Amino acid sequence: MIRLDKAGMVFKIYKIFPGVDLHPDAVPDRVMSYRHEHLIGRFGTEVNEGAEDFMTLRAVVHLATALLLDPDDALVEANPGLIRTL
Repeated sequence: MIRLDKAGMVFKIYKIFPGVDLHPDAVPDRVMSYRHEHLIGRFGTEVNEGAEDFMTLRAVVHLATALLLDPDDALVEANPGLIRTL
């Protein structure tokens, strides 16, 4: 990020990013997953850390959990201790 800032690129990236369509209809889940893994691998290597050293943001975990369980609220509430796998 420091190199990008020194090169005057950070603002340019921030300016372009809102125009990128990342809707699942435009970018399939598999492609988004590959991109995510690529970024973790690339930047993990640059800071001399492995992918296991990166954590998913808490907000993302909450969102993923809500998306996974939301359709089955009644099922989850009716079955305390229910175990779901993904």
